[in-house]
Amino acid sequence: MAMADFIKKIPADKIIFTAGILGMIFILISSLIPDDDNKKVSETENSAFSESAYLDETEKRLADFLKNMEGVGNVKVMITLKGGELYTYAREGRKSVSENKTETDESYVMSGREKNPVLETVNNPEIKGAVIACDGASNPSVKTDVYNTVSKVLGIPTSDIYVTELK
Repeated sequence: MAMADFIKKIPADKIIFTAGILGMIFILISSLIPDDDNKKVSETENSAFSESAYLDETEKRLADFLKNMEGVGNVKVMITLKGGELYTYAREGRKSVSENKTETDESYVMSGREKNPVLETVNNPEIKGAVIACDGASNPSVKTDVYNTVSKVLGIPTSDIYVTELK
């Protein structure tokens, strides 16, 4: 009962003034907290492979695979890239067609308070070529198998691959 009596003694204008101040404090605090949209954009950017990480991972996976082939033995792999990562951003637009002309109005989809474009996809860099050094390269049959395997795995022609014996 003491609390109820205490509240009845406070004038109404002081309660309204205090509520207004508290409301402004909450608005100020909410403006300092980052949006979830900004977190989603940065999470997408952080999840994308960097070129060096992509290159290292591809070389490691290819070397591990080649080691398990008959007669190949120890392997070292070096891959070269053409260009860099390709980013594709979400777009929206409309197309209007009249008698003699067609108009297209396209723009990027924006997100967050800073109006950052929405990242749709990240494509890894294109592989330009590969050099494979392995113990079994002196055997023509093993060398041919390595050429064909690397060509299929990386999606490049055998003319862009060089296989040599590991020292």
